[in-house]
Amino acid sequence: MTANNPTLIYICISYNNRYIHLLDILLKSIYKYTPIHSMHIYIIACPVTRPLVKDLINVNQYQNVYIKSSIPCITHLRNNRNAKLLEAACQKLLIFEHNIDIYTNILYLDTDIISTGDISPIFNLPQDHKIYTLPEGRITLSGKDSGPWGGKFFRNDKKYINRPGVNSGIMAFRACDNVSNIFKITLEHIYQ
Repeated sequence: MTANNPTLIYICISYNNRYIHLLDILLKSIYKYTPIHSMHIYIIACPVTRPLVKDLINVNQYQNVYIKSSIPCITHLRNNRNAKLLEAACQKLLIFEHNIDIYTNILYLDTDIISTGDISPIFNLPQDHKIYTLPEGRITLSGKDSGPWGGKFFRNDKKYINRPGVNSGIMAFRACDNVSNIFKITLEHIYQ
């Protein structure tokens, strides 16, 4: 961890009230195992879940936890029935739209994660400009596994076929222009 800058953990919770229970379990597991004195936790919540998140934080008296508003990102799809799902999925990629200048190291966690130990060593990963995540599945062109890991996007570049996909539910990265640009390119691809 950087001595002068706090580290940031952020979690997004949008539209589904049932995820409040998962958020509670995740926060309790972080607080049980990880010293958070030099960490901040952002909970990025939509207007539907924001009051529930606020109650959860107040009841449990969580320290260093801040509620941030979700950022509308797919305004041209507002009337589409999938707009809320897409907006929820994009929130993790909009972290650079929040004021995060004081943070060097950032960790994103989905609400369905449970910490079983101290997560602060994640912030000791090499200090380069990459996104660290976990491998998951295989990139394929056909069959039931072709969708989740983007096989259809590699039809013209077959060198990626059979390589591991990634789990975007856990991402560690530095707050830098390179990662910000990767997130922007990904969002542009989603919008198209």
